Amino acid sequence: MRTHLLREAGKWIAQYVPWAEPFLSRAYGALPQSLHDHPANFLNRYFANWKRVNFIGIGACDGIAGDPIHSNVVRNLGWTGVLIEPNPIQFEQLKTNYRGREGLTFKCAAVSETPAALPFYVFNAERYGRPFPPWWSEISSLHKYHLERELPIDVHSYIDSIQVPILTLRQIVDEINCNVDLIVMDVEGHETLILRDLLRSGIRPNVIVFEHKHMPSPILREIKNEFSAQGYLWKSYGRDTIFYLLSRMQ
Repeated sequence: MRTHLLREAGKWIAQYVPWAEPFLSRAYGALPQSLHDHPANFLNRYFANWKRVNFIGIGACDGIAGDPIHSNVVRNLGWTGVLIEPNPIQFEQLKTNYRGREGLTFKCAAVSETPAALPFYVFNAERYGRPFPPWWSEISSLHKYHLERELPIDVHSYIDSIQVPILTLRQIVDEINCNVDLIVMDVEGHETLILRDLLRSGIRPNVIVFEHKHMPSPILREIKNEFSAQGYLWKSYGRDTIFYLLSRMQ
């Protein structure tokens, strides 16, 4: 049975037998990770028959950690696009990890609704000088409070700020001068501003993948309603949500 069918069957049962939901969730969690449905699986299904996919990756990190498009970008030369990462250390790793792969543009910048240069907050691993969990260096953000909320309090003094250029989605799309099929973002607390700017811009990608776990539930509901009004359907996977246009599936 396909992975997503397992998940959908569990959701269907829970809808009609609510008391079974905790047991179904534990059973699903106990399955091997390879059997879990997640955004990469959805993208594989959605774009299965596409010969070309134009994408924008915002907050691409090193191009591997938690990235739902990495395998497709490596495997399919028809996947072309822009990879954006403001943390200079992660940016260099990103370029190294895709070295020799044609059809990609790399930008060391952040994305927001207004072009500017702003402080960007990062965990300074070199200054810390001790072993640490890898995710500490993966949560750089335009919002200092986001790092302070996520990192242990005793390492807050190792949060540094750097100036980074800010690009808008409209600038990026105008530069690549083509339709955007897919936007993937992992922007550590800046999701709402980018999503609302996306609506204002008139850019309509087929699929948008973003991390919702940092968004308050009322805001997430508002965002879902705003995109639903534009014809998007949505699916949630743990910490991630996908907006997608069913009418433009091939």
